[in-house]
Order: sequence, then C-alpha cells, then structure tokens
Amino acid sequence: MDDEESDVKIVDTLPTRQQIIRFLIATLYFVGCILFIGMILFPVLYILDPVLRYLVQIGWVESFQKTGIVITQIAVGIAILALFITWLRISFFPFFIIDKNAAPFESIKLSLAITKGNFTKILLLLLVLGGGYLVYLLFNLLHWPFVAFVVNILSSFIIVPLSSVAITVAYRKISGEYKGDEHPDILHNIV
Repeated sequence: MDDEESDVKIVDTLPTRQQIIRFLIATLYFVGCILFIGMILFPVLYILDPVLRYLVQIGWVESFQKTGIVITQIAVGIAILALFITWLRISFFPFFIIDKNAAPFESIKLSLAITKGNFTKILLLLLVLGGGYLVYLLFNLLHWPFVAFVVNILSSFIIVPLSSVAITVAYRKISGEYKGDEHPDILHNIV
C-alpha cells in the first residue's frame, strides 16, 4: 500500500494464500514458544515443594504452609512475567510475513531481533493504548455502568483502530532502525 504512483485496490491488500499459510504456521510456532517457556518455568513449582519441605525439616523455615504459598506466588508471578515478555517480543511476526514475505520461523526470529532494545518503548505504547480499557475497568469497579458503557463504546471506535495504526507505525519505526543481520539467529536476540 506504500506505492504512491499506483491506485490502491482492496484486492491488492488481501493476503495471499502463501501468506495465510505462513501466518498459521508462525502462529503455531508462536504458541510453541510460549508453551516452551512455560514448560521451562513450570518445573520450578515442583522443585520448590521438596526444597521447602527440607528447609522446614532442618529448621531454617518455621512454617511450610505460609512460606510455600509466598514462594509459589513469587514463582508463578515470575513465570507469568516471562511468558508476557516472550509474547511481546515475538508478537511482530505477522508484520514480517505481510511486509517482507518472510518464512514462518524467520518472522519469529526477525521479531525477536527488532524488539531487542525496544521492549520498554513497546510496553509503554501498549500501556497507553490499554489505558482506555483501564478507565473502563475503573468505572466498572465504581459501579458507574453508564459511564463505563460510554468509555467502552469510545474505546471500541477510537482506541481499537488507533492501536492497530500505532502498532503498525511502531513496527515500521523499529524495523527501520534495525541494523542487524537480515537472517538473525535466535540466541543473540533472546536477551
């Protein structure tokens, strides 16, 4: 759609069959990445239980139940945070499929590469865009259903389309600033 010399037709903006197939495969990779991170972090919860029981036996920890709950909540919180970070880092994969006609796994790698060093900017953008929903939740908690309904309608017609444009502009900006390899590897872009 960036071609200024020719007229844009709706038919030209529709994804091709190959792009749809690549998107579906990349979505499976996306889900696989999230599940993989979850599978890495989930055993921590099982490791904590015997460790805490041992610490109670040797007298280092006074109460298993209270300490176990706190440590488990911390571990679950860390796991959720890691899953969110992973989700945010690889969420730009559809843009590479449409814009650069990248292969499914290549689009995941490119998403990791361009978000390296831009995580805070993307997070702040999402917080600003999610502000409308947070205002809706606030009015809902205050039991002001009419105001919450108005905010929800405004959010649906203003924030949702604006967020699509803002995410696309963010993609363009951070991919334009990317000076890395055309075919990045995963290990150098994870952290």
